Order: sequence, then structure tokens, then C-alpha cells
Amino acid sequence: IDWALDAFDRHGIKVLLDVHAVRGSQNGFDNSGVANRTTWPDDNHFTHWETQAADWMGHWNLDEQKYDSINWDNIEFAKDTVRGLLDRWGNHPAVAALEPVNEPWNNSDLDVLKGFYRDVRNDMRDSHPHLTFVFHDSFIFDPNVWNDLFDDWDMENVVMDTHQYVAWWTPHDDHHEYCRD
Repeated sequence: IDWALDAFDRHGIKVLLDVHAVRGSQNGFDNSGVANRTTWPDDNHFTHWETQAADWMGHWNLDEQKYDSINWDNIEFAKDTVRGLLDRWGNHPAVAALEPVNEPWNNSDLDVLKGFYRDVRNDMRDSHPHLTFVFHDSFIFDPNVWNDLFDDWDMENVVMDTHQYVAWWTPHDDHHEYCRD
């Protein structure tokens, strides 16, 4: 990572440090370090939608489709990980921004996720105010959901990241949720 950041800096490329996997998985998919919930109905097809769970925040109850409990140790571990990244690379001239968790799933407990984002941003503002704080919208494409994340006067160096994978999701006209075809 040091070599890459130095090379990017030599070539004038700015870097977003983006945490793709947190302990317990933020979305239950392989891009967050979990592949054990994939089922193969036959030799050529797999599915993971029905068994998707993001245990980063706690124990996800598949039957009730909600968290039974919140795992605050995992949340604190994720914050400590971000602090470690900032300590190691936060002052590197190539690093311009940090995203503390990539693609938390749409079933995330929003109060917990927003609290996590606020805590990380406060840490960043205290230790590395020059960096841009990037947060993912948890696949909740309604901007009104995020209007209370920070005060109106307190949005400098904040960017909302959204990933709209239209190959797998299609919008419904009557609400803001996205559903599989």
C-alpha cells in the first residue's frame, strides 16, 4: 500500500481509502469477505439473495428480517480499524478521502449506521480535517433518509456515495425501494 500510494502521488493521482470488509460483513456478499451463504441450486447457477445477512451489526434473524441484537464490539472494531488507517496513511499526500464501510446493505439498522458514520467523521475531523469523508447510502436511494446525518451547516468535506446496479435492480414507481426483477 505504501508503494502504491507513493506511485500515485508521483503521478498526481488522488486516492479514496475505501473499507470493503468489516468484521462480520456489512452486506453478506463476497465483496465484503463472506461467501459462505451462497447456495448452488445446480452446477451452473448460484443464489445468495435469500440467505443474505450482514452480521457486522449483530445477529440478523432471517425469519423475522431484523436484527435480534446489535454487536457493539464489531462496530467499535470497525471504528478502530478506520483510526488505524488514518494513523498509517491519513497524512499521505496521495490520500484525499476515506469511506469507512463500502456498501452496507439496505437492511442496516439506520440509527446504528448513522451513529457509526457520525463517530468516524468526528474522528476524521479531529485528526485529519483535510480528508473528505465519504459515506455509502446503504442502497437507500431516498436522499431524505440521509438529510439528518449531519447538520446543514456541517457538511464540508462530506460526499454521499451511491451504487445503483441497474443490471440487478429496477426501481418501482410508487416507492424508493429497489426490488429484484
